[in-house]
Amino acid sequence: RDSVAWLANYLTSLDKTCLMVISHDPGFLNIVCTDIIQYSSQKTLDYYEGNFDAFRQARHISSDEEAEALLMGRDLDDPLDQEEKRPEEEASASGGVTAGLLDKASKISFPIPGTLKGHSSGKPIMELKNVYFAYNEQDGPMILNDISCKIFMNSRLGIIGANGAGKSTLLNLLCGELVPSPSPEGKQLGEVTKHRNLRLAYIAQQHMFHLSEFMNCTPRVYIQQRYKNGWDEALQRRLIEPENEEEAKMRKELAAKYGKYGNQVEDIVGRVVRGNEVLYEVQWANLPDQKQNTFENLAKLKMMGVTTLAKAYDERQAAQAAGIDQRPLSQKEIVKHLEQFGLDEEMVLNREIGGFSAGQKSKLTLGAAFWTKPHIVALDEPTNYIDMETLDALVKGLGRYKGGIIVISHAKEFVDQVCSETWLVEGGCIAQRTKSDDKK
Repeated sequence: RDSVAWLANYLTSLDKTCLMVISHDPGFLNIVCTDIIQYSSQKTLDYYEGNFDAFRQARHISSDEEAEALLMGRDLDDPLDQEEKRPEEEASASGGVTAGLLDKASKISFPIPGTLKGHSSGKPIMELKNVYFAYNEQDGPMILNDISCKIFMNSRLGIIGANGAGKSTLLNLLCGELVPSPSPEGKQLGEVTKHRNLRLAYIAQQHMFHLSEFMNCTPRVYIQQRYKNGWDEALQRRLIEPENEEEAKMRKELAAKYGKYGNQVEDIVGRVVRGNEVLYEVQWANLPDQKQNTFENLAKLKMMGVTTLAKAYDERQAAQAAGIDQRPLSQKEIVKHLEQFGLDEEMVLNREIGGFSAGQKSKLTLGAAFWTKPHIVALDEPTNYIDMETLDALVKGLGRYKGGIIVISHAKEFVDQVCSETWLVEGGCIAQRTKSDDKK
């Protein structure tokens, strides 16, 4: 919000300057705008003097209509929208499938997660206890300080805060893609726990980058390739491969210091529990003989910067335990699944991904992430990479979703519609609030 306020103050300070703004933030529009132009479905422009509040009063717009107009790009004059709004809301309230021609064209229906085996009702499925984190543990600042928090099966959580506050870091810790740092006093590492049978779909901001190698493929081929081994190959690559050249260089340097004979970790090929400690069987680069494998704990893997390789192994084991590798990658099964995300049979079987719009690509990657029928979905800044039509469908789909939701977003309207609880990340700490707290 501070950066938005700075931008608003800067824009209002400009003299002799014409400004045209597209925004979903009514507060921002109120500060910087002297006129509002509405683009209607009849492809005409309607002009209104004053800021957004004046426009809202002139059009007699309710709070719900305001949110839809700003967040979804819905046309307030479209009679079809008005007719279909009522049954759509009724269906959402009853938990049924949303009706209506407009929603049918852009509908997203997430698959039912199913029972989480071994989970007791009311207990958390993800938890951080006394967690600290710094990217540079030697002399860098602590991004998160003594964090403790819980996620439940029915959580509808929005993580908010300024840029650089540690929102994505917190989410990566929850999802197991980062490992806690020692506390400043050098005490034992904080605890990160996740239910052993939990299926998680984590959709990062860069989630569509891997689509580039499938531009000449159909969605059917894409799904078959991504899950050909029974687990999510896109997730495996994200966890196993260095994020950039700097990380690759760091891994090499740490291996020279801590690796067996100075070699890097080639792969994690096994896992055992000895006492209260989990040990991972490491296959070392340049040492193909299985007798050269060693069993290492997470602390050793962390010293070498490769804890995500252990996470990748855990994910493969979890997928097999859940029977995901038994789900048929047949044409019929893939079409049925992706139809829930607004992609019809013709698109799934015959159209190349390279010809898809940005919204269709977003639906495809969402659908692909949900192939495992996850119990919880984590979305990092979805409003940054999803178009308005798909965002509309996403909000409605999340409203019907039976699993848990974790969202990072700067879009207040999106968070208000999707989440019942927020965590404000600020100064290395989190402040938790629910909607009931806000009403007090």
